[in-house]
Amino acid sequence: MEPLVIDSQSELACLSKAAKNGTWKGNFNYWTAGTQRECRDSWSWCSREGARMFNDDVTWERGQPDNNGSREDCIHLKLLKNAKGLPDAFVLTDRSCTDRYIFACKVKFAVMNISSLKNCVLIHRVILRGQNFAQL
Repeated sequence: MEPLVIDSQSELACLSKAAKNGTWKGNFNYWTAGTQRECRDSWSWCSREGARMFNDDVTWERGQPDNNGSREDCIHLKLLKNAKGLPDAFVLTDRSCTDRYIFACKVKFAVMNISSLKNCVLIHRVILRGQNFAQL
C-alpha cells in the first residue's frame, strides 16, 4: 500500500465512477502523493521508486493549479458532489501542504464481476489516516 498516485485520466474516471450517484461513503478530501515542493511549476508523484513526472493526461479541476498565496505545493483529491447538475466526480487541486486532510492510499487488485466498475482496470480503496502531508 502506498499514497495515491494517479497514473492516467482513466484511473481518475474509475474513482469518479465509484462515487457516482451519491454512493461514496468516504471523506470528500484526500492527500495524494503529488507535489511540486522541490521543483516549482513541475508536478511529480512521490513513489517507492522515486519521483515520477506528472502525467499530462490527468486533468485538474477548472482553474487549478493556481498556487493561491504562492504556497500550494501539494496535490489534493477532492470529490465534487452535486456540482451544477454534473455527476459526482473526483478532481485534482493544489493545496498548501500544511492543510489537514487524510491520505488516500492505493491498493491494486483485479476487478471481477463488479458491474458498476466493469470498465475499470483497477479498484482503489481509500485508507483513512489523520495526518497532513507535511508530517510525513
